[in-house]
Amino acid sequence: MILMKRIFLICVVLLTIYSVPTFSFAERISFETNKMSANEKNLIKDNVEIISIQGFTPGSNIRNFDINSDGEMLLLMVNDEIVVLNSSGNYLYGFQFNNSGTAYVEWGINGIWLYTVRGGIAINIDIHGNVIDLKSISSVYENREKWDFLKNTEIEIGDTKYILRNSNGFLLNFFTDGYSELVAVDSMGEIEIYNYGTDNFARILLVLILVIVFSIISITYLIKGIKRIMKGNNVGVKLCPEDTVAKKGDDETGN
Repeated sequence: MILMKRIFLICVVLLTIYSVPTFSFAERISFETNKMSANEKNLIKDNVEIISIQGFTPGSNIRNFDINSDGEMLLLMVNDEIVVLNSSGNYLYGFQFNNSGTAYVEWGINGIWLYTVRGGIAINIDIHGNVIDLKSISSVYENREKWDFLKNTEIEIGDTKYILRNSNGFLLNFFTDGYSELVAVDSMGEIEIYNYGTDNFARILLVLILVIVFSIISITYLIKGIKRIMKGNNVGVKLCPEDTVAKKGDDETGN
C-alpha cells in the first residue's frame, strides 16, 4: 500500500514538471493595480504618443500576443507596433507607440491594455488609439504571476490552439528577440498566420558572422598583447654584458 502511494506521488510530480502550460481565454489573471490621480493621468497622457498605422507589412518579431473570443489576434511587435488581425489573419488596425523598455499587450473589456514594465503603467486604448484609462501597476513581486502569463506562447480558443515559435534554428534564435512565427493548429492541421523568419534569416546570419569576426579579432589582439607582456618581462630579468663583467670582477677581488 505504501509502495502504491509513493508511485502515485512520483507520477503526480512528473506530470507537474513536464506539463506545458496552455492558457484559455477564460483563464485570466488580473494585475494588482493602484488608482492614479487626475494630474498623474494627464502627465502620462501628455508623454505617451500612440499613432495609428495604415496597413501592415511583416518587419519585426512578435514580443507577445493575445486572442479574444472572436478569434481576433492582438500582436505586440518587437519594434513597438501594436497590430490587430482578424480570425483569418487579415490586418484590421494597428498603432505605433513610443516606449523605452519592454511592454506587453492584452485584450480588455474596453479595447486594448498596454502594459509597460519600466514605470509599471497600464494603458487602456480604444480601436482609434485614444487613451481611455490609466492605472499604476504594483510591484513586480506582487504581479509576477501576471507577467509570466503575458509571456505565454500558447493560447487555446475553442478547438484551436495558437502558438508562437521561432523558425531560425537554435543558434540563430539565441540572437533574436521575440518570436518570428505565429501558427494556428486545429483538427484540420496547421495554418501559418505570421512568419518573419524568412525575411529575418539573412539579417540574423549577418549579425552572427560579424559577432564571430569581432570575437576572433579581439581574441587575437588579446593573445598578442599577453605574449608581448611576457616577452618584456623575460627581457627585463636578463643581465646585460657589462653587469656580467662587473659582477665577475667583484667576485675575484672578494668584494
